[in-house]
Amino acid sequence: KETLKNFYLNQNIFNKLLFWSCEDECKYECMWHTTNAYLNKGWKIPQFFGKVEYYYYLFIFNYTFPSVAMKFFGVKCYIISLNAWFWSVCFHARDTSFTEKLDYFSAFSMVLSTFLMLLLRASGKLQTTRKILIAVGALLFYLYHIWYLSRNFDYDYNMKVNVIVGLLNGFGWLIWSWKRPDKREYLFWCHATKVCLGMTLVFELLDFSPILWTFDAHSLWHLSTVILPFFWYRFIEGDCYYLLENMSRRSYLKKSA
Repeated sequence: KETLKNFYLNQNIFNKLLFWSCEDECKYECMWHTTNAYLNKGWKIPQFFGKVEYYYYLFIFNYTFPSVAMKFFGVKCYIISLNAWFWSVCFHARDTSFTEKLDYFSAFSMVLSTFLMLLLRASGKLQTTRKILIAVGALLFYLYHIWYLSRNFDYDYNMKVNVIVGLLNGFGWLIWSWKRPDKREYLFWCHATKVCLGMTLVFELLDFSPILWTFDAHSLWHLSTVILPFFWYRFIEGDCYYLLENMSRRSYLKKSA
């Protein structure tokens, strides 16, 4: 009883708000002890309670991404995407110069961050320093983009930059996944996401009076993309499993040598 009392006394406020129990903490710690034991043996990582192992990060569960690219995706998923869609809602609810700029800037951050994820994932065994330089280069380009548009908002320039980066992003992921030697089944979801995203762009090219004076081409584009994050999530999940298996295999071979 004294140990249980100390556990709850030392718990942070966020875990208390989420009703994180002593049993939950024990399950979490045991899960990672088991995972590390499997990694040391070079065995395939099992699922726990029907799920892959998680890090308890920012008071929510987060997938364990064994590569810089996948870690960046986690940050992107929780912060960049959330920020972009927040300002998209604000802009569509209240069209002002301020909300418009933040909507456009945030939207490009999503496009560029996904492209950066491609560069990091495709860079393979490049040294961490070089990967950091790639990320810094992308950040500097993004800051320049904001600075340039803040002086004089050039819609044509903004559209061209988004289209170019978007095309590089889409075709880049397709080429990378098609050239994978192992041809894992999860790569299908990468293909499906990028092909379907390309098809939805038809709505962005259309121009017609809003249906019922409510649903214009842009709103239909938003509607058509609702399913795509689920496709992309399946790809990321499969890729994380693949990387984790490789990591455990390399760890086993290194210890056996």
